[in-house]
Amino acid sequence: MITKVWLDDERDPKGHKGWEDAVWVTTPEEAIELLDAGVVEALSVDTDLGLPDDDQGTPRDGYRVACWLEDRVANDDDFLAPDILNVHAAFSRSKIEGAFKNIRRMMNSR
Repeated sequence: MITKVWLDDERDPKGHKGWEDAVWVTTPEEAIELLDAGVVEALSVDTDLGLPDDDQGTPRDGYRVACWLEDRVANDDDFLAPDILNVHAAFSRSKIEGAFKNIRRMMNSR
């Protein structure tokens, strides 16, 4: 079972205390696939992944994962979000942190 997922296009989790054993993914799609499978207990995301937008013009970034997770928790009472939600980006953290705060609030109200 995978317990930790590290989403970043450049930085290896091995250089970050507590995340050395995380599975390193480089796209939001990979992170969402693992989250959807229910095998993630801890998630750390970067904001800017340096990827092109999708066909609809939606950015492929860490916020996309946070929004997917927030929507899933809001609409599926059986889905459990990871216990640990972390943003390891230096910039543009507030949107993701806001989504993670909302996810924790929803999980705590169940």
